[in-house]
Amino acid sequence: MPEQFHSKGTKRAAPSDRVARSSLPRWVVSALRTSGIRRFSTLARLDDREVLAIPGIGKRALSLIRMEIDALASAAPHERPDQPEAKT
Repeated sequence: MPEQFHSKGTKRAAPSDRVARSSLPRWVVSALRTSGIRRFSTLARLDDREVLAIPGIGKRALSLIRMEIDALASAAPHERPDQPEAKT
């Protein structure tokens, strides 16, 4: 590969809040998107009962969703998905 694609010291992209760009299985992403949920920040505001009420989401999917939200929160502690962005 060309040298330009192997840049050392390049910052990694910030983790995405978008469900479609997550590591969730396609069936979970599909169920969420069909219900109109596009962002983890939306999911983070829902309690477990509300998430389980989404058609196609069961206990296993809930567990995967919560793990993904936790991973996003630990990857960018200053940009937690369950906290609204600060307005300036």
